[in-house]
Amino acid sequence: MEPESEQFKERFREKEEVDSRQGQESGAGQAEFETPEELIRHDATQTEVPATVEARLKDSLANEPKPKPGLWKRLFGGGN
Repeated sequence: MEPESEQFKERFREKEEVDSRQGQESGAGQAEFETPEELIRHDATQTEVPATVEARLKDSLANEPKPKPGLWKRLFGGGN
């Protein structure tokens, strides 16, 4: 008969194997991203924006005021 520690080690190894197999099976179609920005870019390529939302966004951006030129442009010309 095996000592308890050997039985425990064997059960632990078996559980790890089962867990790793389940993890591989469930993660087959999943992508991993290193940064949140990568996730957002990936999602943007996969998601279609409704035409009404796109039109409203374009209208909203067209009505935004133009940003003022930076301090250096104002001091040395080029700014209005």
